[in-house]
Amino acid sequence: KIVLPTDSVVAKEVSETSPYEEKYITDFSDDDIGVDIGHSTVKLFKDVLKESKTIIWNGPVGVFEIDHFAGGTKAILEDMSNLDAKTIIGGGDTASAAINFGYKNKFTHISTGGGASLELLEGKKGNNAYNELIRCAIGAYCHFKSSYNLARFIVWKKDIYQNKENLEQAFTQFA
Repeated sequence: KIVLPTDSVVAKEVSETSPYEEKYITDFSDDDIGVDIGHSTVKLFKDVLKESKTIIWNGPVGVFEIDHFAGGTKAILEDMSNLDAKTIIGGGDTASAAINFGYKNKFTHISTGGGASLELLEGKKGNNAYNELIRCAIGAYCHFKSSYNLARFIVWKKDIYQNKENLEQAFTQFA
C-alpha cells in the first residue's frame, strides 16, 4: 500500500535559521521546499503502520539533521519501534536517523543499502548481496562477518537450518 503525505512542513530554504510553517500539499507555493511531514501526515502514517505486519522504510521523511525538521522522522521511528511487526530500514540517511535518535536495536534490520533494497522491491535479482540480506531479514536471521562486505553470510532458520552443512541450501533458497 502506498500512502502519500497530505501536509508538510515547508521553508523557503533548508537551514537552521529559515522560517517554516505547515501547509497542506495542495497549498504549496512554487518556492516552498518540503522539509518534513506535517502532523496530519504523521497521524495518517501511524494509522497505516499499526495495521502492517511487515514495514520496509527507505528514506527519512524530513531533513532530520536540522532539529525543527526532524519531528516526522522521530515520530515514525518511535511508532515503528513499538510495533509488533517486521521492520526493515534501508538507506544510509534512514539508518543514521535511527541510530542517532537511539533506535539502533529497535528494528528487525537496519542497513545502509537503500538503492539495493529499492532494486529488490523493483524485482531486480542479480547477485547483489543486499538483495540476499533483505530476503534474510524477511524470512530468517542473518549475521554478517563484516558490515562492509556483505558477500558472505550465515543464515539461521531454526526449523530448517541446524548446521553449517545446510548453509548452501539456505543461501540457494533465499537467492
